[in-house]
Amino acid sequence: TFRVVPGLDEKIISDPDGYNWAVYCAQPTKYGGILAFARTPDAVLNGRKDFPRKHTTETLWDPLKREAAKNANTDELKAYPLMDWWMLDLQDGRIYRAASPINVPTKFDSVVEQSKFVFHFNPAGNLVFPLIN
Repeated sequence: TFRVVPGLDEKIISDPDGYNWAVYCAQPTKYGGILAFARTPDAVLNGRKDFPRKHTTETLWDPLKREAAKNANTDELKAYPLMDWWMLDLQDGRIYRAASPINVPTKFDSVVEQSKFVFHFNPAGNLVFPLIN
């Protein structure tokens, strides 16, 4: 088991509305590790507590509930904007914080920007961010 978020235990995970997703994107490296881009532990553990909302079928169909959930997502991102880079070394089982790549955001200004963030490695092993201008 690898923990990016200390304190995210089975009790918290059992409530799908009690925490945020931790990892947004993860890709294997040419060196056999995994590079991951994740919310900060504070955002994962406290974001939904501070800005409660549920994403259900009812929320999707009800314009007022959909708008309320959208506003809660935006308010939470303003309160918890930072993201972390992590490297998982599969050889020795360590996970450690990695440096942010140059000219790549470590925070987002909008939920749309956050939701579109992805990366991958090209054949030479260099990071590619297809949706960053």
